[in-house]
Amino acid sequence: MDFPSDEDAGAADEFTVLNEDDGSKTYTLAFAVGDVTELRLRRPLGGDYEATDAATGPTERKELMLARLSDLDRKEIAVLDMLDFNTATEIVTWFEQNAAPDARESIDIVFHDDGTATVPLSLPLKSEGQDLIEVTLRRMRPADVKAAEQIRGVNKRAVEMVSRLGNIPRATVRKLDCFDFVRLNNTGADFLQKRPATGEKSS
Repeated sequence: MDFPSDEDAGAADEFTVLNEDDGSKTYTLAFAVGDVTELRLRRPLGGDYEATDAATGPTERKELMLARLSDLDRKEIAVLDMLDFNTATEIVTWFEQNAAPDARESIDIVFHDDGTATVPLSLPLKSEGQDLIEVTLRRMRPADVKAAEQIRGVNKRAVEMVSRLGNIPRATVRKLDCFDFVRLNNTGADFLQKRPATGEKSS
């Protein structure tokens, strides 16, 4: 797998540095907020998404996420210029679409004859004392959807669904890197719409 360079960062590429040590990005603000001239954003985890369910709308959801990922509090995020706010939000999207610099190379999703899918994690983690390097998602059932519908918040439902389909604790789902969290959710959502070809691989 070829990992993206900082040149692939999107609209903010000229003003953003990818920090190889932890995969975070440092963005130089176009308009400083007091003494704050830059934002250092860490990669989101599954739990960061869940925490944004308290927001009353999409802008507040983004505000909460940026405050969680940076050293700034919500009041400072709320007074950013919209150019900087939108660019920082694009960086979060970039994280979701690109594996961390220290990610595993082989992360192709494999679909099995029984309709399940095995999703290799780009960043393995500990779960119940064991190394978790992949998650096999079983097919979704009406009981799963019903259980998720009882939960308030789209991201809390996503955590619940990955936990149920992957048979892993919610606490583990909350620790997943954003790239893995999004891939697992997208794969689960595909079960509702696609009939994957047997043995098919997808990256």
